[in-house]
Amino acid sequence: MLGLELSESAGLAGAAALAAGVGVVHTLLGPDHWLPFVALTREPNWGVRRVVPVVLLCGVLHCLASVAIAALGTVAGAGLTELLQLTEARGVLAGLALLSLGVALLLPRRAHSALSAPQGARIWWWLAVVFVLGPCEWLVPAAMAAAARFGPVGLWAVSAAFSVATIATMLLTTLSAVHVTSPLLARAGPKRARLCAASLVVLCAVLMLAGF
Repeated sequence: MLGLELSESAGLAGAAALAAGVGVVHTLLGPDHWLPFVALTREPNWGVRRVVPVVLLCGVLHCLASVAIAALGTVAGAGLTELLQLTEARGVLAGLALLSLGVALLLPRRAHSALSAPQGARIWWWLAVVFVLGPCEWLVPAAMAAAARFGPVGLWAVSAAFSVATIATMLLTTLSAVHVTSPLLARAGPKRARLCAASLVVLCAVLMLAGF
């Protein structure tokens, strides 16, 4: 992998900079990192202010899960092949979880009122499951390579750079997408806007499961 080769040839600062760059690019190219939150803003009682902490929470969980796998794999001496297989399995489960969320959002409001009720917490847990399962394909092998070259400091430096860049990009992309799409969706009316946003989440999940 290009990332592994660069992390081995560059210094620690270069490896961390590469990790940050990959974090930005992989988030921008992966609509599953921000599209569900855009769809959520179209739900009753879910505005941008309420979605922002959900984005931050899911971003932290998303990155921590992969960092934990990389750290445990390094300590236990696990093979990269086994960890990549685990990553692939997590991706399938994440796609299924995202698909179920999209289908739920497509249902009439009464059928999923617990998701949109102010006192309901199900949507937090649902999205948390999606992002805990969602793998950072690049991070696990890159963090392990950094640990092999630079020791524990390398693992944490690469992981931190990747995580901060990913979470920041998730938040900025979500806010930008909401800003751009809100006028267009407003013209369609609340019901059509909600169905359109939920349909995009379903499409995103299907593409994930198809390997795109």
